[in-house]
Amino acid sequence: MRILLADDHHLVREAIASYLTRAAPDIVCIEAADFQQVREIAETEGTRVAASLNNRVIYLADIGMIAPLLGLLGTVFGIIASFGALGADVGSARYVALSRGISQALVNTATGLAIGIPAMVFYAFFRGKAQKLISELESATTHVLALLSLHYDKRTERTPVLIEDEL
Repeated sequence: MRILLADDHHLVREAIASYLTRAAPDIVCIEAADFQQVREIAETEGTRVAASLNNRVIYLADIGMIAPLLGLLGTVFGIIASFGALGADVGSARYVALSRGISQALVNTATGLAIGIPAMVFYAFFRGKAQKLISELESATTHVLALLSLHYDKRTERTPVLIEDEL
């Protein structure tokens, strides 16, 4: 979560630096690499970074989905206890057991919702931040690829061309 709570501009610079430190050695090591290979390296690294950002927030969605279900399960147990109290022949203690079961059901429901709702709110917030970062990274990658494209265009202009007579 640290990366999503920091300053956005710092994160974009950090992610671009990370991208370049991972992708640049591949590009430099493959001197004869054509632009399509460089583009594939950039796309692969971009996909990896995007997945990493999304994986940092997906657990909030899991909590937001599971917590209400656990609350519902507790509610079912509370209602079962309440109906068990109705069927029991314990006289005036039946009402105490009935109210205890209903109370258990309501507490479990409230707890599940109290955990699930904030988790979904935080998930939506951090998912938005992650998508914004991914968008900025895609924009930066497009810019870097455009600059590399110019470099590759210049490199191919310098390559000697065989004349038909030399064949």
